[in-house]
Amino acid sequence: MVVRDVVKEVKNRFLGSVTPNLSLSSTIERTIKLLNESTPAPNSYYFLTDLTNPQQKYWKIIAPHVKKSNTLTKKLIMGNKLQAKFSNWCRLLPDLQVEEGLLDGAYVGIPRVKGKVDYIINNMIVELKTKEKIPESIDEVFEKYPNDLEQLVFYSALHPNNPEKNILLFMQDKKPHTMKAFEIITKDFDVIKSLIMERIKLLDESVRSGTAVEKPFTKLGQCRYHIHGCEFHEAGVCRCDKISPIDLSRLKKAIDITVSDEFKRKLDEKAREFADASSTKIYPNNIIAPRKHFITNILELEKPSFEGMDEKFIFRTCLSTAIYKSNLAKFTPEEKIKLQEKNFDNRFSIPFNWLRLPSSSNPGNEISLPYITTVNLSDTNYGKPSLYHIAELGVICAGYGISKGVILTIFPKKNKTVNAFEVNYKSGEIKNMQDTIRSVINEIESAQKEEHLSMLHACPDFMNKSQDCPIQTKCKEIDDYCLPSK
Repeated sequence: MVVRDVVKEVKNRFLGSVTPNLSLSSTIERTIKLLNESTPAPNSYYFLTDLTNPQQKYWKIIAPHVKKSNTLTKKLIMGNKLQAKFSNWCRLLPDLQVEEGLLDGAYVGIPRVKGKVDYIINNMIVELKTKEKIPESIDEVFEKYPNDLEQLVFYSALHPNNPEKNILLFMQDKKPHTMKAFEIITKDFDVIKSLIMERIKLLDESVRSGTAVEKPFTKLGQCRYHIHGCEFHEAGVCRCDKISPIDLSRLKKAIDITVSDEFKRKLDEKAREFADASSTKIYPNNIIAPRKHFITNILELEKPSFEGMDEKFIFRTCLSTAIYKSNLAKFTPEEKIKLQEKNFDNRFSIPFNWLRLPSSSNPGNEISLPYITTVNLSDTNYGKPSLYHIAELGVICAGYGISKGVILTIFPKKNKTVNAFEVNYKSGEIKNMQDTIRSVINEIESAQKEEHLSMLHACPDFMNKSQDCPIQTKCKEIDDYCLPSK
């Protein structure tokens, strides 16, 4: 049985000091304010996916007390996992141009709508959708997944270049993860743009008008998850039984769709290439809680969702955007490579998050520091960062062989206040922390090979406050059920 607590190890042996950086926090706050003045707040614009299922968006606004369906939550979590697998394949494609790119309709005369494309490959938008059963025919795409089709086509209308040819890719959510690709050609962008603007207008009118059955919300069309895991149907609050599905006739006339065997063939090749060349990739949070890695990579179980997950995603994006717009995180490709080469073990995968900060102690030069971002939904806590986040940053700094990093926290309920903390670690302990990291990586590899949970140390108990961890029963069986927090 492995006994280890990385959070305590960082606190007791590696941590030096935690100091607020008022200059940095004020700079980012000022950027957020400027962005808010030029861009509507999240509740005054729509995500493009809201417009592909406007009835559900309407009820999210009208009935915010209804919690997300467990069925849909599990599908989203599994989709995120497979998205990461797919990204590994795409990175081997020589014509990959963008991964997770943001689009804003304001650039093309369609204000108040934003979207995030999965990939742009060879000037085509590629949208990945994971399904229990993938469609085999074009008719099945229109019948079962019209919102996915609209999402891709709407993206092409929001993109300033209006790419005509794009790819909608379906992947089965269970092994062997069979794929089917469809090539979508947009013939009439004016029609597509009018559909987007009509949906925005109808949603606005529906929200203003309330819930009477004769009101405009009935024109939004039936929810596309109706009786398929929709939380509002399960809660009995919606009226989709009396509403017709969204009419697709205009969409069908504006696009052509064909099966793309060639694109699928290229991806199949890269999937095999990645499988042949890949080794275990371990991320900073896996060092602290390796059993969480075991959940998704060995047992292939879904991680539980948590309250505020969607809101945290929105404001983490807000914070990341402000960091980039503040010109504090811009590095040339050559500079990125040089920083990434500091990583002491190629099995340790650290997302590239670095700041370039001015410093009076180093006149004429800037210092580069790794950082992490967090979202605090509390309306009272302005204290120092949590020990977990200090440990996470400590693992990252040790991985790079440096003794200083930054934690940036945004407080959405406190007018988007930002706290910035410089965290100093003991340089003399870097080698010991690297030994710990390497040991955990070795243990994860061994556990993955033997498929045995007991080879990994237990998670800190605060990571299972809701008692919904999918492996807690297995942990109890080996008498190592979460590390005590004392």
